[in-house]
Amino acid sequence: MEKAPIREVASAIASLNLSDANTTVLHVYHFNREDSKNYVVHTLRNSLTPIVLPKKTAKKGKSDTAEVEKLPETEENDGKRGVIAPSREQHWAKRFAVQAARVKVYDKAKHDPRADPVSPPPDCESYFVHLPTLWGHCPPYTLRNRGHKRAPVVCLFDPRLFWRQWKLEFGDVLTQEGVIDGRGLVNWRHGTKKGENGTLKGYKDRKRRWWLESGKKYFYEQLEHGHMIPEAAVKAKPEEVVNVKWTAPFVRAREYNFVWRGFQFAWKGTTVVDVQPKKFGWFRETMTRWNHLKLIVTVLDQGEHLQNGPSEIVLARYTSVLSARKAGRLEIFHDMLDLFLRENLTALTSTGGNIVLEKQDPATVDPFQDLGSPTEPRSEEEKTAQRLKDVVVASAMCMIMGEFQKREWVWALFWLLVDAAQNGGG
Repeated sequence: MEKAPIREVASAIASLNLSDANTTVLHVYHFNREDSKNYVVHTLRNSLTPIVLPKKTAKKGKSDTAEVEKLPETEENDGKRGVIAPSREQHWAKRFAVQAARVKVYDKAKHDPRADPVSPPPDCESYFVHLPTLWGHCPPYTLRNRGHKRAPVVCLFDPRLFWRQWKLEFGDVLTQEGVIDGRGLVNWRHGTKKGENGTLKGYKDRKRRWWLESGKKYFYEQLEHGHMIPEAAVKAKPEEVVNVKWTAPFVRAREYNFVWRGFQFAWKGTTVVDVQPKKFGWFRETMTRWNHLKLIVTVLDQGEHLQNGPSEIVLARYTSVLSARKAGRLEIFHDMLDLFLRENLTALTSTGGNIVLEKQDPATVDPFQDLGSPTEPRSEEEKTAQRLKDVVVASAMCMIMGEFQKREWVWALFWLLVDAAQNGGG
């Protein structure tokens, strides 16, 4: 039986409503309103997450559900609903109080059930983006496979040259004990000073912890018990490195390209999004029209279909949201991911491109390496599928943070010029 060309299969799937297909929707939030460095990514929206508000809020009557007043039991009220709706002032006062209480809960990961490392909610996928603070250094971000900053690390990514390039480092070695210490940094006993010979760059332990630096508990444990991380015989190396590049800032301002295992990927701007109907929906759509992006991969049809040229498959889509805390929604189309993996599995699992698959000596392999992995793959195919999803999420976060930081710089420059014009005119 002849295999259908990938162009026809992709077109048939794309003709469907991707939002209704096998899709995972990840909601991207700033960890709190004042923090633009750390992000939490969940499949459950904040407004739909069942949480228990603090007791102080419950005592004041600001519960998570609206309260109603009972009608007096009289003949006139016989047969009616038995409740009356609160006044408009009471409704909005309670609503704002509940929203404020929920925000306080979300700002503390230990109160968020989605960030529970022991018993997270079922069917809830989550990620956490953490930027460690170490004065005098620019350490890389860590992408973690749970909704808190103590979860297993999926990859490290480091911005360079004013968002022109992001370096992503993947590998199960990141989940081994001691490689990432309590500060969220690669410990110097497992890395090198400048990342020589393809190793991870390590950061030394300091004798003094400065204000607001990461790893307060880790620092005092080191002072009390001494250095608890042993020196590694072999320095840690990432399995593969991906470079996400902002190729044409002045021509294609919303395009980021990278190569993964020999295939060309690109985040490109798009205006084809499904905007949920809300109040002032037209205003929200107009303000964020130029902030949406989609992830495509370029593939070639096989055999006699090669003359058709390269085909583009849409793997994911990012929809920007006009909100103080929520950055947007990331939709991952699993049908398209499965199509891409099924057609190119041999090329993806073989050595080539920018992947490093080194054969290690069995005596030097950590027997707990797979046990510590956040994915725990049972086969090379499953590991490749999970790695592709991690690459999608990591590259999306690079793009999201880069776009957000660029907008912040533009606004800061705009208000600086306005202030200068006012002072000059006065």
